[in-house]
Order: sequence, then C-alpha cells, then structure tokens
Amino acid sequence: MRRVFCPSCGADRSDLTILPDTSFEAASKTDSAQGADCPEPWREVLALLPKRDWRRLMVIGAPDRGKAQFCLTLLRRLAGKSPALLLDADIGRNLLPPPASVTLGRLDAEGSLAPLAFLFAGGVDPVPRLDAIVSACAALANDVPERLIIKTCGLVNPAGRRLKQQKLAALQPDLVIALAEPGDRLDPILAMIAPERLICLEALVPAAPLNAMQ
Repeated sequence: MRRVFCPSCGADRSDLTILPDTSFEAASKTDSAQGADCPEPWREVLALLPKRDWRRLMVIGAPDRGKAQFCLTLLRRLAGKSPALLLDADIGRNLLPPPASVTLGRLDAEGSLAPLAFLFAGGVDPVPRLDAIVSACAALANDVPERLIIKTCGLVNPAGRRLKQQKLAALQPDLVIALAEPGDRLDPILAMIAPERLICLEALVPAAPLNAMQ
C-alpha cells in the first residue's frame, strides 16, 4: 500500500521529500540483483542518489530504523561509480571497529567494511561525550575528498537533539536521509534541516530489535 506520510510531523512539513511506507514484507520482494535486500521505496532513492550532486550525506533516525542497512546499501551502490567513505559516528552500535570510537572506513576489494582511521570517544554512552563525538567527526571528515556517508546514533531525546544539531553544524551535510516511524519524536531534529536537503523515508522496522543494525 502506498500512502503519503511524513514521519512524526505530518502535514506541517509538506515541503519535505516524502516516500511511501515500507515493511520487511516489502523488503523480501526486492530484486536481489540490486545488491542488497531493501524495499522498493528505498531502492528508488538509492537509484537516484548516485546521480545527485552531493558530497556529504547524513542518515538519521531512532534506534532500529535501518540506518546501518541504508548506509551499507548506498556504499555498495556507489562502489565502482563514485566511491564513498563511511563515517560511523554511532559509538555505541558502530559498524566499524574499534568500539567507543568514531571511525572512518570504506569498502575493501571484497566488499567488506574496512576501517581507515578512528578517534576514541572515551566510552560507548554518547550522552556525556557529545563534544568529543562532534570533534572526532569534524576531524575525520575534514580532509575527505570523496563522497562521505555519515551514520548517526539513534538518540532522539534532548541530548540526541543537541548532538544532531552539533553534527549538522560541524559537518554541513548536503543531504539528510531521515528514517522514521510515527511517534519517533523527530520533529525538533527535522526542523533543523532545510527542506531541500531532507529526504524522509519510513523506517525498515525489524520484527525484533537488531543489535548490530539500526
């Protein structure tokens, strides 16, 4: 079923780029030849992004909303065409080692993620380490000539809002992908982002929380 939906803020943000709802049922019907198991609305955006003019793209959302899967799928779509690096800024549930660090990485020749550089944040809880996380993000992203995909953590509480605000200011992403479900409390974060830079997708919500994907 296709329906108009703006995560958490409805008609108040009708200027956003909005795509229809998704589910694991929809994801199971995707074409495996595309290189990732993702739903059709995601595939529409993933097919468009390599053609868009952007240097930095940030992915945001509450926990278990598909951020890791989206980032990995986009990395693989760009490989061989316009290769990108991944800035893993989620110190508590990071895709790239080591733990408790902000890490810069890329796909290796086998298509696996490989770390290139990292800065230790001091622990896995982001709340007392907001400044350290933002400083690490800015330092690692500073001299990246390639396209950069930024994976953020799932904090959406007041501390998470401050962290997103600081990351947006420090990294200045050209595009932001918001993965959300109703009730995710993303309104204050979405309001920080210019409409022309924001693409909203409904989240890929698992049947049970995933420890390694969010």
